[in-house]
Amino acid sequence: MLDQLGIEDICDRIESGESQHQIARNLTIQVSELNRWLHSDPQRSARVKQAMAESSESWLDRGTDALERAMAGEVDATAARAYAQECARRAAIRNPQYRDKPDLQVNVTNDAGSTPAANILAAAIQLARQAGLTQQLAGLVIEHAPQPVPEPLPAPKPE
Repeated sequence: MLDQLGIEDICDRIESGESQHQIARNLTIQVSELNRWLHSDPQRSARVKQAMAESSESWLDRGTDALERAMAGEVDATAARAYAQECARRAAIRNPQYRDKPDLQVNVTNDAGSTPAANILAAAIQLARQAGLTQQLAGLVIEHAPQPVPEPLPAPKPE
């Protein structure tokens, strides 16, 4: 049945925001059967991945629609907010571009295996730049290369 329907029809449904559960229910098959078919062929699997990423806008639109209906007094605002958050979560699952927290990693080590403070600061700056945070990070301006940390002032001598 799925071969007769074709990958493009399934992907059109995914792009419009239908979940695999909804698609399988409409086709009266198990989700596992649909998922197996979608990923049994590398080309189909790649097309599904693309459709999932494109569907994130549909999910965000659903959430926005719910919020607009709440503002018009048509639905409960708390329920609309919860639904919009769920839609945003699903959009982020389908497309990492919509995640609140970027997936960033920096490994900082030296030959001794320890991580000096300067290396930690450099790694933090690198992460902030990757995330597009070019103004401040924990109160530090990061537009410029880090300056050496001055030695602490000696304690005043008693008189």
